[in-house]
Amino acid sequence: MSTAYYRVKKCRDLKRSAKEIILSSNASDAKQCRFDDSNSYVSDDEDSSFDLTNRAPDFSSSNSQSSPSSLSSQQSWTSEESSQENGNDDSTVTVVSFPEKLQNWCVRFRNSLTVEAIEVLLVHLRDENLPNLPKSAATLLQTKSNPNVKSMKCFKNTNGFYVYFGIQEGLKAIITDEYTESTISLLFNIDGLPLYHGSSEQFWINSGLVLHNQYECQPFIVAACSGNLKPQSVDEFLQNFVTEASYLVQNVATIGQREFK
Repeated sequence: MSTAYYRVKKCRDLKRSAKEIILSSNASDAKQCRFDDSNSYVSDDEDSSFDLTNRAPDFSSSNSQSSPSSLSSQQSWTSEESSQENGNDDSTVTVVSFPEKLQNWCVRFRNSLTVEAIEVLLVHLRDENLPNLPKSAATLLQTKSNPNVKSMKCFKNTNGFYVYFGIQEGLKAIITDEYTESTISLLFNIDGLPLYHGSSEQFWINSGLVLHNQYECQPFIVAACSGNLKPQSVDEFLQNFVTEASYLVQNVATIGQREFK
């Protein structure tokens, strides 16, 4: 064979060897790439699992945060405590002040106490470092003054109250236009009656009634005394009544635009 043939054959062998080397190197690179990818995958998994592990709460550690069950129990305990505190606030008893106690005591024993005695007691209590107490019995008892009401002694020297309403004032509520007479005949009665069972409190009332065959009306109260017994002095009880009755007999009673004898 000629020299040119050998040259061509040698060139072909060199090219074939070069191709095999290239193919083998490519195959090794591919394997290396696959191995590196698998390592990267494993590394990523390990890193992700490591991160997740670090992020999860460690319930076994004493320095870690409380578990969900402990948190829920703590919240329930706190809510129970607050509800108990609220219940205690609702059941708080109002403390009665000393002036209120003194007021209740005076009302309870009002039949044995005079206004003067209560005010003297207030003076002594104010001197004993109780300056906030009122000076008068009316302020302590929170009573409204009425000039028609006055104190009156009952039997056994107990205290009572007396009020005089009047004859003419009572007739103003009784006499109407249907009454055509020019004179008025009256009947008066004095009697006592108990207020309620189990108590000595009673009323002694002076009542009046218009006497007329054709004119019907209800009795009216002229005067009244309240106490645990009847009035001690009859003269004191009848003083206002006798004075007004004497005046009306000698003069006239004016009711509306009319005058009556």
